[in-house]
Amino acid sequence: MGVPVIDVAGLFSSDESNRRATANEIGEACENVGFLTVVGHGVDADLCAAVLHETRRLFTISDAEKAAAAWNDERPNRGYDPAGRQRLDADAAADLKEAWSLGPEHLVGSSPMQQANVWPSLDGFKPVVAAYHAAAMSLCERLMRAMALSLDLDEDYFEPFHQAPVCTLRLLHYPPRPTDATAGQFGAGAHTDWGAVTVLLQDGEGSLEVQARDGSWIEVEPQPESFVINVGDLLAQWTNDRYTSTRHRVLGVAERERYSVACFYDLDHDAVIEVLPTCVSDDNPARYAPTTAGRHLQAKFDASMAAS
Repeated sequence: MGVPVIDVAGLFSSDESNRRATANEIGEACENVGFLTVVGHGVDADLCAAVLHETRRLFTISDAEKAAAAWNDERPNRGYDPAGRQRLDADAAADLKEAWSLGPEHLVGSSPMQQANVWPSLDGFKPVVAAYHAAAMSLCERLMRAMALSLDLDEDYFEPFHQAPVCTLRLLHYPPRPTDATAGQFGAGAHTDWGAVTVLLQDGEGSLEVQARDGSWIEVEPQPESFVINVGDLLAQWTNDRYTSTRHRVLGVAERERYSVACFYDLDHDAVIEVLPTCVSDDNPARYAPTTAGRHLQAKFDASMAAS
């Protein structure tokens, strides 16, 4: 199993046949691998470089400012998340990464996952990150339209489910892996993502690995001006496992740091998710009971928090 590289410029075509042809490529990758690398996505390369620059700056702020912005019960999933707080692989040690989570400010709401942002005191940081977040969300919306086509649905089928999506932007820093790290302790332990679609911007350092069906691990090599896209658990359930939510991890490397920016596109908090009509039949009944996107996401989030 390799992670395919797909030019998605066809999604922007006014010709439906072009959009559908590209959508079918995306759908095939989602079914067979659960991961793909996309180029031709239309997101400005300078904006991508700028948000990675701001991510590097972010993690140079003082420990005191990080601590003041750390998550607490009143402010879940917004602000600073220190190394060791999250355990993505329940059978391994806590993750080595540190992160800062933000949401789209125009979509702040009553959901625990849609609280107000906590911004660091860095000049120029907020406008760059907010602009990138908007661009990443727009790409997610485009991908959802493509996925609808690949699933034999109307192109706008998913739109009612993401009018105010829980869309977390997570700026990530993986420090050099310490020589005394616990066996099996990684930058991010082996896991699947939880929601619908993840759009990942990587620096050039690599170390992201995807698990093949035979259990082996395959590195996703960074490509110039690209994003790594993967299917989350909720989308896999929605498609009755026609789409694959694939385990992946970030090893971390002893001699260098790694930075990335992940956009987790997780639908409206109250959206009712039932197995899609084109993904069931008499021979393939629904494998999952209806749920809401918010209930699903909160349960996954709670389970990932490492015990203090």
